Amino acid sequence: MIRKGEYGVFSGKKFELFYYNQSYYLRSRDQQDTEIGFSSVEGRDSLYIKKVDKSDLEDAYEIVPYAFYKGYKFGIAGFSNERKTVSIVTNDPKVRDLLKLEAPGVAEFTKDVPIHELDVKEEKRPIMGFSDK
Repeated sequence: MIRKGEYGVFSGKKFELFYYNQSYYLRSRDQQDTEIGFSSVEGRDSLYIKKVDKSDLEDAYEIVPYAFYKGYKFGIAGFSNERKTVSIVTNDPKVRDLLKLEAPGVAEFTKDVPIHELDVKEEKRPIMGFSDK
């Protein structure tokens, strides 16, 4: 599975973190998290949220995935769990020519690649004033 987005650590556990209506929230799919203050989301089975302040969090960070394909580094634009493919992206025209990438936009070259052909990595970037641990 490829992780992408913002995460927060609360009570020693990692959760998806999002900002909505000038507030931070954590998202969980585990009903047991109601024991640490999460509330169920009306109309959404197995989805729980908790409003938090920065001071409630032990850590906060963004995960930025990237991939190596045929020796070149690419950003990850998206992925399909159903098709088990990853949309990789670069702005390098030499790589476009070598690997016959598509050009859907100006200076943007993409290709959908089966995940098993990639070496997927991720970069963890501190957010909200937290430092890299």
